[in-house]
Amino acid sequence: MTQPEPQLQPSMMHLSHTILNDPTFNQHNFYHQSGAPPGYLRLIENVSIAALHDSVHAADPPKPNTRHVAIIQCIIDWVVGVDPNLSGKSILWLEGGAGARKSAIARSVAKRCSDEGLLLGTFFFGAADSTRNHVGNLVATISSQIGIVLPEFRDTVAAFVEEDPLIFGRSIKTQFSTLIIRPLSKVLANRAAASTTTPRLIIIDGLNECSSIDSQQGLLFTLQEASNDPMSPIRFLVCSRPESHLNSALCSSDMVPILHKIFLDDDHVARQASAPSSGTSSALIFPTATPSTLEAGPSGTACSHCQDKGKERMHLNPHDREEIDRLARRTHNDLQFYQEWGRQFMRAMDTRVHLEGLGAKPL
Repeated sequence: MTQPEPQLQPSMMHLSHTILNDPTFNQHNFYHQSGAPPGYLRLIENVSIAALHDSVHAADPPKPNTRHVAIIQCIIDWVVGVDPNLSGKSILWLEGGAGARKSAIARSVAKRCSDEGLLLGTFFFGAADSTRNHVGNLVATISSQIGIVLPEFRDTVAAFVEEDPLIFGRSIKTQFSTLIIRPLSKVLANRAAASTTTPRLIIIDGLNECSSIDSQQGLLFTLQEASNDPMSPIRFLVCSRPESHLNSALCSSDMVPILHKIFLDDDHVARQASAPSSGTSSALIFPTATPSTLEAGPSGTACSHCQDKGKERMHLNPHDREEIDRLARRTHNDLQFYQEWGRQFMRAMDTRVHLEGLGAKPL
């Protein structure tokens, strides 16, 4: 006589068809058993666990030194809006070369903002990790974290996913609107009036480690459009190594008014500078070998990002360094100067990338 098959216990049913594919995961049956909406299930299936700031794959950030603490506090002040000089700056760009500890600062900011109820989500790119060296999983990863911070967000975003089951194959711009901006705006509209403790920060680290240059630029322009949405309370902290194509995107007329920049060097030497009359602001962290002063041009005649980057001492041959210094001393009233400055800046960046590819270290 055939014995009846034993019945699985509920706990076993939850795990019977769970697939773990580290560092991403698929828990289809588990979420159906737990009653999660199908749309939220689809969202979870597209998450990159390794991209989280507190992922098990992430190394513990170094303990912040005195200069790091000051930078972290500057970022926190920007997030909560207590610095009037940064009013209207919804994107903070943290830039520095290899070894400048951008990721360590970003993780420290993420932990503190998480503890204080200010963090919406994070995505840490990694060039060597196929699950986080592209933008394919970025929006779903951030959206899923918002669902943890704001539980009421889960049903809302699930409804948007069910309305468009193909959303995860659409452009980064469309995904950002459908999976973050629209559901978040709907959820926050039903909450009490915004306060300094309203979750609002999204951190994107290592943008230069995204494998596609077009995706890097596309993501920046997506953040810019999201920042211009009057219903969006989000502030974006973006960390990256200096790249000429990213610098070009940062110089766009739509980006400049909403952008605040912090530049790090290997020694983390900090000086503050700003150009509020032109609508841009910068926190410059100069290398010790950089000349202490450069003449400031009239407001509105050129992108301050390009001017500020010229203050960094890069791997240039003597002729290029002399030419950059000569241009810095010229009158800034001639528009042709800015055109020439831009060409020299791009040449300097290309020289730096070439030398780094040969194994040269920054000065």
